[in-house]
Amino acid sequence: MRERQLIHRITTGTLTLPTATLIAAAIWLLPGIADKNLWGGLAVTGLAAYFLVELNNRNALLRVRSRMMGTTFLMLSAACPELHRWDFSMLPGLCLIAAYFPLFASYQKDRTASEVMHAFALVSIGSFVYPPLLLLQLLFYFCLGVQLRALNRRSFFAGLIGAFLPYWLYLGYAVWADIFPEAFLPFAEAFLFTPPDYSVLLPWQIVSAAFVGLLSLASIFHLLRTAYNDKIRTRMFFYAITLTECVLLAATALQPQRFNVLFPLLLANSSPLIAHYFTLARGRWINLWFVCCLLALGGLIAFNYIMLWNPFLKLW
Repeated sequence: MRERQLIHRITTGTLTLPTATLIAAAIWLLPGIADKNLWGGLAVTGLAAYFLVELNNRNALLRVRSRMMGTTFLMLSAACPELHRWDFSMLPGLCLIAAYFPLFASYQKDRTASEVMHAFALVSIGSFVYPPLLLLQLLFYFCLGVQLRALNRRSFFAGLIGAFLPYWLYLGYAVWADIFPEAFLPFAEAFLFTPPDYSVLLPWQIVSAAFVGLLSLASIFHLLRTAYNDKIRTRMFFYAITLTECVLLAATALQPQRFNVLFPLLLANSSPLIAHYFTLARGRWINLWFVCCLLALGGLIAFNYIMLWNPFLKLW
């Protein structure tokens, strides 16, 4: 009972998110508190964590009062110091989280043109950094038709408008700036599939991906096994997140050359699933497993910082 109360206090405590924020900020700024790029990366990550907390508040994804979605994202992001500096690769994950707001708001509505257009437009904005992100819009259509029951003629064409709107604006800019011939060349090249080259992965990338992948798979298994405990509405939302998670896991495995873009996306999408797992899982060994995961997370942070500061191990 004492162990059960420990995990309950951590996952549902009001101080969990503020404590995680302070710890993440301290870890984040450890290499240099005066580094503006670190502050920029911390700001974007903090905004993404706030979006996750608000996503849970608006849609009641966790059936108990908890801030674990934002906490999970902050701690997993803090464990990867190579990704802490501000970079445009942070934007796709932020756009994906933001896209879930209008997408989930369309649940079982007849008139969803506005929500669908905004969801698809946000994904298109993120695709300026990683163009294959546009393929997630096909998955969104599937979720609209199966999980969200909001796909009709209006929502279908609203999705097309939202998908093309950022590119229409970019096309106008390209014509005005007289860069039209080469403006879309990088987008076309990004869709060319290249065979996976795992030799480009560094040790910290392998270990971090293995840790997050293990937790994600355990979380998906737990969700599918205990989904009947959630309301149908919540269940459908998590099924949509799970489908996206499977696509991102496959993409990360098949395109290791794009790790620095795909892994932040994976962290953003994995956090709701992992938070659901640890907040709602029950069992004799769940408390011990939770403590082991916390220790493994601490070990991951230490390992990644050792790899960051030791140039010989970094090239290992």
